[in-house]
Order: sequence, then structure tokens, then C-alpha cells
Amino acid sequence: MDELMAIHRALRIQVCLQCQRRPANSDMLGPEVALSCEGECGVFNHLPRLLALVRRFGGEPPCGYRSAIQSLTCTDCASDDPRQCVCDQLPLVRFASEVLATLESQDW
Repeated sequence: MDELMAIHRALRIQVCLQCQRRPANSDMLGPEVALSCEGECGVFNHLPRLLALVRRFGGEPPCGYRSAIQSLTCTDCASDDPRQCVCDQLPLVRFASEVLATLESQDW
């Protein structure tokens, strides 16, 4: 199994099963099966950058993981007012610690 497939599989086990945005009955699929929501999911769309971040800094980047995640997600935020930002509802933000722990825990 190549590295990217192994990472996707691990994320489907550790993160996707908890996500409120996963398709109905997708818990019946095995972790080898890509979910229909992955194409629009920040966890999978930003995976190369997240993996590079973990590889580069190991523990935590100087700006902190929270700032690094926000810089990825809030670039698409339609609101100029931080109080109206809905990015904290996105799977990448909601499950950031699980995603990063999954990436850190493996020797990819």
C-alpha cells in the first residue's frame, strides 16, 4: 500500500467516523473505500501541506498548529469579520488534533 493510501485509510478510521458531514451509511464501508465527501473535505484537500508541516516541525510549528490550520481554512472564509467566521465548523478545524495526531503517530 503506498503512503498516501495508508494515510487516507488511517484518517478514515480516526477522523471520518466521527465527522457529522460523512454520507449516510458510510460507516458500513471499510476504510479502504473513499467517501464521496473527501473531494470537498479540507482534511483530504490540505493533506500534502499538513503532512509537510508535521514532517518539518515534528511536535508543533513556531506559530502553533491552531494558527497553521486557520491559515489553511480561513483563506476561503467569506467573512471579513472574524466574529462571523464559520471555519471552526469545518472538519479540518473541528478534528485538527485528531488529524495531526494521526499524521504524527505513523512513520510515513
